[in-house]
Amino acid sequence: MEEKKGLKKNLGVATAMAIVVGCVIGSGVFFKPQAIYTATGGAPGLGMIAWIITGLASIAAATVCKLIPLILLMIFGFVKGGGANPIFTPMVGDGLSPAVVLGQLMVAILFAFEGWTNVGAIAGEMKNPGRDLPIAIVGGVSVIMGVYFIINISYLWVLPANELAGMTAPASAVALKIFGDVGGKIVSVGIMISVFGACNGFVLSGSRVAYSLAEEGNFPFSKSLARLNKAQVPTNSIILVGGISCIYAISGQFNLLTDLAVFSSWTFYTLTFVGVMKLRKDRPDAVRTYKVPLYPVVPLIAIVSGIYVIINQIFMSGLQSTLLSAGSIAVTLIGLPVYMAVSKRKSVNNIVENDEKILT
Repeated sequence: MEEKKGLKKNLGVATAMAIVVGCVIGSGVFFKPQAIYTATGGAPGLGMIAWIITGLASIAAATVCKLIPLILLMIFGFVKGGGANPIFTPMVGDGLSPAVVLGQLMVAILFAFEGWTNVGAIAGEMKNPGRDLPIAIVGGVSVIMGVYFIINISYLWVLPANELAGMTAPASAVALKIFGDVGGKIVSVGIMISVFGACNGFVLSGSRVAYSLAEEGNFPFSKSLARLNKAQVPTNSIILVGGISCIYAISGQFNLLTDLAVFSSWTFYTLTFVGVMKLRKDRPDAVRTYKVPLYPVVPLIAIVSGIYVIINQIFMSGLQSTLLSAGSIAVTLIGLPVYMAVSKRKSVNNIVENDEKILT
């Protein structure tokens, strides 16, 4: 009998951490300052604190050239910036509630941290996932949190928060201020490279999710999507994920798409965190290749953070956020009838195959 081929187990902790960094550092840190400082009413304080809070929440819930534009902006921002703009005060603008604004900030910033879970999708290709996966996630997100915090100080060193709030591409505006027209355009090209690098990471990891579902027969067109090429790479799944991404990108609605994605993601993340605690209770003797440190403190932090984000978006951030949340739930629910239909067909096929075996 021919042995079934699977994905190669040839990825180590360095590659996994590079995927975490590659997926996470993309467009968010360059474009989200507008949404952040708009939410704070042009005040910098709570926005800066939210970068740390959200990074820690991502850790609890949990390449090199693309860092060049960030490094350039950090170094020359401090060298050439005036440094006269406030960094931590005021916390929020007049008439705004810090509790409500913090939830809005976390949704905006969580997109900049989105991608830390994607390395889990390639666990089947890692040499020692039980050891390397936690190191990659915690180490990668910790590095990213530090980079994000410093780069935002650099932004504010050059331009005040109330000006960044009115710019659709804050990082490019800072680059133009520092380097002039030519240098600003060069840095903007670097930002584009960073964004495409993140796209590469998302396509790499996202295609493995489609492949895994297809391999189990739980996805439409499973036979095609579960097929591997000669290099044992799921080419058809990569094409599927890349194609869907292109369709979304055509809309041009960056903040709309990212807010939808964050709400959906953190709804499922929170359910996952609850699941960790439930499994600990229901199956205390189960073999675990990795255990959450400081249990139950770490999962409780993640659960509280997730619930706060969800409740804030649905009930506390205005009609637009409520509608976005409802839209996100609707898009997610579309998958249920598809999954049920595929599962039903899978069951019928299994019955037919069993009957044929009995007859032969």
